[in-house]
Amino acid sequence: MLDICYSYGIENHITFNHKKSVCVIVGHNRTKFEAHIYLGNMRLVWADSIKYLGIMFSAGSQLSVNTSHIKRKFYMARGT
Repeated sequence: MLDICYSYGIENHITFNHKKSVCVIVGHNRTKFEAHIYLGNMRLVWADSIKYLGIMFSAGSQLSVNTSHIKRKFYMARGT
């Protein structure tokens, strides 16, 4: 799938930023998986958490969502 995305990007002049792209595994056997994943010729790193649209997702046996920092920013902006 990544090869298809990379080929599409080349054909349509889309550049992927490999520094902002990571791989995450969710599930019970996630610690047993060790593979090198490439987007074109760029190796992607494995991460335990990702930030997407300002929301933090943490990988484990289940995917969990952490919104505490968003709530904290909201209350700080309100001044209460």
